[in-house]
Amino acid sequence: MKTVPVDEGCLFVALALVPGFASRNRHPDLYASAAAMRARTRARRMRAFLQSARDADEARVEHEAGRGVVLVVVRNEPRSTWRLVGDDLDAAVCRYLLERGGAMTPGQKRLFDALPAEGRARVTAALEAMPRLLGLA
Repeated sequence: MKTVPVDEGCLFVALALVPGFASRNRHPDLYASAAAMRARTRARRMRAFLQSARDADEARVEHEAGRGVVLVVVRNEPRSTWRLVGDDLDAAVCRYLLERGGAMTPGQKRLFDALPAEGRARVTAALEAMPRLLGLA
């Protein structure tokens, strides 16, 4: 089995956008890496967070010193709050997914409006790097 250098950020972006991108059958070496496991977990959390935003009554982005970015969605009925702690790449991927996902619910639109507009270049760069990292280019 060849060892693939795992760029956790690139893999996170790819898996957030296309969950089945790096299947276990095609890229088994990615499943032996702790960095790849973190990227998969991060992508799953992002997708779950976006689902929670569907019915959000409030959405905001908080910047906390030492913690990076915290994305928050609040639902009034039933009362719940979802928080996603990440960094600027998480915010960029979240915005990119909402932008590319088609029609947004009112809750997702609130989250989209709260997210910073910059960051698209990081998402694009991560996607462009994946074929090289997997030895496909």
